[in-house]
Formats: sequence, C-alpha cells, structure tokens
Amino acid sequence: MHKSITFMNKHKSFVIFIIFFVLSLLMIIPYWNFPYIVNDLPYHLAPLNEANYFIQKHQWFNIFSSISTKTMGEFGYPENLFYPSFTYYPVLIFRIIHLSAFRTYLLSLIVINFLAFCSMYIVTKKLTNSKKAALFSSIVYGFSQYKLNDMYVFQNVAESIAFILVPICFYGLYQIICFDYKKWWILSIGLSLLILTHVLSVVVLSVFMLLSLGMLFIKKSSWQVKLKRIFWLIVAGIVSLLLSVIFLGPLIQNYLSINGNLLMGKSILFTNAVNINNVIGASVGLIEVVIIIMALVYFKYLLTFYRYILVEIFISILLITNLFPWGLLQSIMYPIQFPVRFLAITNFLVALIGGKCLLILFSRVSYNNKSKYSLFFGGLVILELCIFTAQAEMNRRNLPKISVDEFNLRSSQISYYDYLPKNAEPIINKLDKHSIPLMNKASNIKQSGYSTSYNAIHYKINNGSRIKYINLPNEYYPGFHAYVNNKEVPIKSNKNNAINIPIQKGRNDIDIMYKSTITQIISFWISIISWIILISFISYKKFINFRIKHKKSNK
Repeated sequence: MHKSITFMNKHKSFVIFIIFFVLSLLMIIPYWNFPYIVNDLPYHLAPLNEANYFIQKHQWFNIFSSISTKTMGEFGYPENLFYPSFTYYPVLIFRIIHLSAFRTYLLSLIVINFLAFCSMYIVTKKLTNSKKAALFSSIVYGFSQYKLNDMYVFQNVAESIAFILVPICFYGLYQIICFDYKKWWILSIGLSLLILTHVLSVVVLSVFMLLSLGMLFIKKSSWQVKLKRIFWLIVAGIVSLLLSVIFLGPLIQNYLSINGNLLMGKSILFTNAVNINNVIGASVGLIEVVIIIMALVYFKYLLTFYRYILVEIFISILLITNLFPWGLLQSIMYPIQFPVRFLAITNFLVALIGGKCLLILFSRVSYNNKSKYSLFFGGLVILELCIFTAQAEMNRRNLPKISVDEFNLRSSQISYYDYLPKNAEPIINKLDKHSIPLMNKASNIKQSGYSTSYNAIHYKINNGSRIKYINLPNEYYPGFHAYVNNKEVPIKSNKNNAINIPIQKGRNDIDIMYKSTITQIISFWISIISWIILISFISYKKFINFRIKHKKSNK
C-alpha cells in the first residue's frame, strides 16, 4: 500500500492520464450494445468506410479519395473536396484489424474523449502551474454538456475531435497575446489541425480570437511589444493557412466552380438560437453555472487575464441565445448554422476559469489535507459520471436502436446532397440510380453495366439512336475527365451541372475519372513543405534551448 502511494506521488501525471483513460472507457459503456444512427454520423463515417474498402482490397495508395465512389450513393459525391476528415483517418487502424463500423465508432470515442481530457489538462497546467487546477478543469471540460450532446446525441464526429484542438488553439493565442509570443507556432499547429478537422469550429473560434485581442490592449506593455505580438499573431495565422492549404485550396476551387450556390440551405441563425429560458440545463450545464457563480464571487481575487475570460464567457452565452441580434449578422455568419456551436468555446473558458477559482477556494479555506483533495476530486468524478449515466439512459430511451449489421450498412449507404450545387436539386433523386437512360429519357440507349473504382465511375451503354451527346448521373467538378472507348472526350455540364459528354453510335464504354487538379497538386506540396519547414524550425529551437540549458548546468 505504501509503495503504491509512493508511486502515485512520484508519477502523478501518469496516474492522472490513467484516470482519463478509465473515464473514457466508462463513457462508452452505456452505448456498447446500443447501436443507433441519428443526424450526420453516416456522413462522418463515409470517408473511413470508403478508405476501408480499398484497404480490404490491399489498395493502400487509394485510401485518400477526392470523391466517394463506394459510399454516399456511389455517384461521385465530392465529400472530401468540401469537408475535411484528415484527423479522423488514424481511426482506420480499427478497421484494418477487421472491427465493424460500429465498434470502430465507439473506440474512436474513447480516443477522442481521452485526448480531450489530456489536451485540457496540459493547457490548464501550463497556464495555472497547478496539477489540481488542471485536473479539475479537464474533468469539467471532458464532461461538459455540449460536448457530450455533440458526441452522443448529434454524433458529430468532426466537431467532437475539435474539442481536442480548441484548448491548444487558445493556449497558442494566449502565448502570443499575453505571454511568450515566440511560441506562435503552437497557434499555427492547433489552428491548422482544426481547419483540417471542422471548418465551422474555425469560424466560431475566430470570433473569440478577435475578442481576445482586447487582452493585448489591457495588458501593460509598450506599443513596440504590442506591435510585435500583433505581427506574430499574423504570422501564426498565415502559417496555419499554409499548413492547411492542402484542404483549403481544393475547397475554394470547387466552391467557386459552382459560384458558391450549394444545395445546403442557409440556416436562419435567429431561429436556430436557444431560447433564453432554456440556457441553463439545456445548454449550459449546472456545474458550469456553479463555476460561473464562483468566478463572480471571487472576481476581486482573479487576475485581469481571468476577469477578461469571465467577460468572454458571458458574451459566448449571449451569442447562443435569441437575445443576440442574429438577423443583423445573418449574411456573414450563416455558415455556422447553429449559434449553439459557441458553447464549445464556453465550455473551454468555463473549465479554465474553474481551475483558477478552485485554487482560490482552496487557498481561502485552508484546504491542504491531501485526503480532502482526493475526496473532493473523487466526489467530482462520481457526480459527473452519475450525470453522464443519467443522460445516457435518457438517450437510450429516446434514440432509435438498430442492429449492428444495420448500423454497418447505413453508415456507408446513406446518400447526402448538401455539397452539390443548388441547380442540381431537380435531378438529385436520379443520381444514385446510376441510370443513363433515366437521365436522357431515350429509349434507344440501353445500359448494360455500371461499376465504380477509386475516383472513377464506369458505364457500358449501347446507343441505337442518332444522339451525339448525353447527360450522366454525375455532377461535374474541376478534376473530372471523361473517356469513351478509351479515348478522352470533351466534358461539359448541363443546366443541372450534370456531366455532359459526346458518344458514338453503337457500343460506348464510358469512364468518368477524377484526377487531381493543378490547384490540388500545388496545395498538396505547399502544405507538405510547410509542415517540414515548421517541424524543422521547432526541432532546431528545441535543440538550441537544450544546448543552452546543458551549458548552464555544467557551469
């Protein structure tokens, strides 16, 4: 027993990470034998299912596809051109060992929860220099109500991963604005990974990055230092764009190719905002409310940095409600779809200030006994687990349970059309039927075959008429090439943006292939080179710092 206590005292951080892992395991137990699909989960799983198909065929170089030919209706949906999934691909390791889509999804939740706990713990520990504050903040953050709803109710995998990156982004931002601006690269890495995960979270985060600039002018320093901080903030932003242009370049190209008119409608933000009466409990959890009250009680003991954060918390809560005049910003902010997304920022800020308030509380009530600390944190974990279990039970009652086989099937076969051009709406019901005669209403065209392969769609037809041009049940985007009987032919698009190509009389073997555009190729190499340069720069800085410390220690 004594040896165990000694080990725990010497390796507190290790023990804490074990606790996080155990909590992450416990957080999937209620759903382990409860397969269900709601909202956009199939959309988030589709890239994995697409990649897994080619892995099972041992086509390892075909993992990263630009269009979906084995999922999402198999008509070449441009999912990876419009929605990033780079940070979710590591989960493929679970598919490689032949786990089902359902088990892979659950295990990915373990990884996401664990990394979210760790991310918040490390950031809070660096900002407060206290493991106790960091542990408290990470537990509050890991069990925050909006995060749990996002993961288990809305099943938004990408936004769930964003919870890992939000603390990193804020830590990098705080370093530039308030502390050591030479660590600007932390923001670059965090922000670029967020762009490669969930673009809407970047939009939400950007609002609070702008708000946080106020700290720069409150902090007492010379204008020369302030200008340096602003300069390195701009550098961090530019570098993050270079690191993530591998996705942003093709996204902008394809968005402009359809003039920005997506089939996905523009959400009315005021309508989607939370009613002020439902903020507490339904949106902001009760523990978060207690922390906010604590921060108000201890306001005079808080540093200016944390006071500013408290103001940002109230702004973030206001932004999720219909009290905010969203109608005035509808044309600018409509991409976020739901103002409640700002709760991701609220959760981080509340958890961070909660850790600081805990330190103030303990210092004022002489809470120094280690057993009392253990009792406090043990009680907190039990309370959070009880709340989580109650929510999980409520979810199990309200969510439609399906079989594992049905989960695996639906996770790859459901079609989505959000990122198709708006003028494609009249023909969307024809796209996943893969019928050329249906698209052309020509009885003299007989289709004898349809198949797909990596970034390619294949048709076999016999043209018994004088028709020289046909429309295909595929939407056109830059990068598509058409071949008829192994010869490339000109490719156009009709009024519905469907691919239009010339054909011959008689037999036509049609191959529609997606090839990387010049924009994609250039974007790819810019990102790769940028990552290499940044990693080399960080490694060099670390090496120089190590040598300096080593020399000092030898003196």
